[in-house]
Amino acid sequence: MGLGDNAFFWLNSWSSTAGMLTRREVDEAERRTGIPAAGGALPLLGHLPQVFKLGVDDFEKKWLRKKKSKLLLSWFGNSPMITVTDPEVLKHVLVKEFSNFHDRPRRMNPDINRYSENLADKMEKLAKSKEKVEIKRLYEGFTLDTISATAFGLDVDCINNPDGPFIKNMRSIFEKGIGVWRRIFFTLGNIFPTFIPVVRYFKMDYFDKDHLDFFIRHCQAMIEDRKTRVSQRKDFLQLMVDAELEDKSTTDPEVCNVPNKRLTNDEVVAQVFMLYLAGHETTANTLTFVSYELALNQEVQDRVIQEIQDQIGEVIHRLYREIQETVTIGNYTFPKGWTVVVSVFSIHRDPEYWPDPERFDPGRFENPKSTQNKFFYIPFGQGPRICLGMRLALLELKVSLVHVLKRVRLVPCEETQMSLKPVTHKGTLISVERPIQLGLQLRQNEH
Repeated sequence: MGLGDNAFFWLNSWSSTAGMLTRREVDEAERRTGIPAAGGALPLLGHLPQVFKLGVDDFEKKWLRKKKSKLLLSWFGNSPMITVTDPEVLKHVLVKEFSNFHDRPRRMNPDINRYSENLADKMEKLAKSKEKVEIKRLYEGFTLDTISATAFGLDVDCINNPDGPFIKNMRSIFEKGIGVWRRIFFTLGNIFPTFIPVVRYFKMDYFDKDHLDFFIRHCQAMIEDRKTRVSQRKDFLQLMVDAELEDKSTTDPEVCNVPNKRLTNDEVVAQVFMLYLAGHETTANTLTFVSYELALNQEVQDRVIQEIQDQIGEVIHRLYREIQETVTIGNYTFPKGWTVVVSVFSIHRDPEYWPDPERFDPGRFENPKSTQNKFFYIPFGQGPRICLGMRLALLELKVSLVHVLKRVRLVPCEETQMSLKPVTHKGTLISVERPIQLGLQLRQNEH
């Protein structure tokens, strides 16, 4: 994951102080924590210039290697960060000492199954017409359809309407990101609090206002619809509506301290919007990269389809924790008020845990050595605060791929890149320079 992946976190967590970071402070932090610091920290900015240039993952990779360490100190502005890639330390951060490191339904299955079939139908039609496919566009439609149906009870049919306003606005949010100038202004506002009024004066939103307004209107319409009719669905939206604050006129600043406080309308809208953001692009990206690897590794694809036939038959870049109390783990000290970064990207690419980590090798997960430590592989985190959307995301991935691979074979085409270099310094998630294009072949022609 790159700079964009973590923009949500950075813009809310950089220090509001404007003190000068000095070499002495860096040395003192190294002595106090027992953790080596990345070089080149600048007053006020810390390591931000390096992060902007390299992307956060390459920045961490560079300095972890240079320092020959599994932990690293760095500063984003004046905020100290501790990056952790040691599985033994992670056991304490995510499980044993989790209370000192704060973060942050089955009836959905038919919806996922239905939209997986829609996806397979669409891909089968494309295979018959022998069209080359920008594969991510298909998966974007599928994930939006699935989230809309399972969480909100909506049928938006983005798979068959790839240029509709719903998917176009969502796609624009991720493709445009926050923009260079917005990023600079928000960064300055967080490092220099006196700059915040300037950001407000220019009415700079984190996302493009037109796209943001579209989704706010959309979310508000869904909420109002649920309020005006009785719904038997027990989905995410209904839980949010049921938890909405009854007294909408309250402006009491102490309301947050009331034990039985309920959600305000704005809070419900924000939760709905964030679920779309969190559940859409992540799953679409995963499906895209899986499809790419299967297309370039036909023997693996054959094994997958064989397993589908044998076992199923007919188808029925980062975690953050704020340290609440000073904690000592082994030889390391984690000071209160600092932030721990769990570098999932680095752990998943560490040759100590994963030999030849860039090679696509699903068989490595069958090796007991690779699975003996559950902290070697943590795409959804680990411990009591593991990602709440894990089961939904995995279900989407597996069911959709089963439907697709029973109907079509993924193959490379002339436009397919034979190697991919992840881009981690722009956008909101890991991406690639050029869209991934693949060919599709009907499986029925193989028999």
